Amino acid sequence: MHSGEQSSIILDKDRAPPWLLSFADVTALLLTFFVLLFSMSTLQSEKWQGLISKHDSSKQPYKQLIPMPKAVNNLSNVELIPALPLGYLGEVLEEKLQADPVLARAIIHRLESAIVISLPSELLFAAGEIALTDAAKEALFLMGGIVTTIGNQIDIEGHSAPKENEDGIFDSAYILSLARAVAVANELARSGYAQNTNILGLGASRFNQIDQGLNEERRIALARRVDIVIHPYQGDAR
Repeated sequence: MHSGEQSSIILDKDRAPPWLLSFADVTALLLTFFVLLFSMSTLQSEKWQGLISKHDSSKQPYKQLIPMPKAVNNLSNVELIPALPLGYLGEVLEEKLQADPVLARAIIHRLESAIVISLPSELLFAAGEIALTDAAKEALFLMGGIVTTIGNQIDIEGHSAPKENEDGIFDSAYILSLARAVAVANELARSGYAQNTNILGLGASRFNQIDQGLNEERRIALARRVDIVIHPYQGDAR
């Protein structure tokens, strides 16, 4: 076979088959036919808009984010209504308490954030008891009248000495101190103090805070007490 004949055979093999050209022509005619049909048809606008809205990302509703709560009601931001200033209140209390023989023996501590009136337990209760004496009731009636007129928030804290009343009816110094604080709070309420009172039984938890330079008998006497803590803001009504 000559080389010219070999080249002709190779070119014939690289040509596209004749039917492929006919298929391409038919495909082009069908596409033209469907385009003509679409151009002559009437679109249903509602379906068309619905189809577009599903694919239009710009009109997709954004996920609504729930705003984080703002710290406007936290305890640190709550504004307490001020009552009588502690400096003035301390002077009034010292003058008023001197009018009663029981309250005159109270110890008044002027702190930066409160005034503490310490009432020795021996002035209010018999040894190991939680019932107020008659003299104590009269004194607390006077005290109730004083704290009612000023309207300040007060706390009642009961304290006792270590190993208080081990052989008595109470199992611990804490229970005894709490019971005495409750008795004082109830008496103040009966005298007319209408604010909510915080009542705490602290047992002998603060015994180590008493001046250790004092003799043991004096420290124990100071440990057995009920503190009336007066704050510089108004109390909440019951």
